[in-house]
Amino acid sequence: MSRTVFSLLQGACLLLLLSATQSADAEIPEPLSKLIRQTCLECHAGETAEGELDLASLPFTLDD
Repeated sequence: MSRTVFSLLQGACLLLLLSATQSADAEIPEPLSKLIRQTCLECHAGETAEGELDLASLPFTLDD
């Protein structure tokens, strides 16, 4: 993965985590939700989440 793509994904994940701390009822915009589903959940979900970052356990859904 290129350094630029990795940096963008890191930034998106950081924004996601920051928004989760503001309100548990917050909704994730669909473009960001889709990006996270397509690029992050494969490695960052469930009991074996890399870096102990389980995005699937956050208080909102990333489902279609």
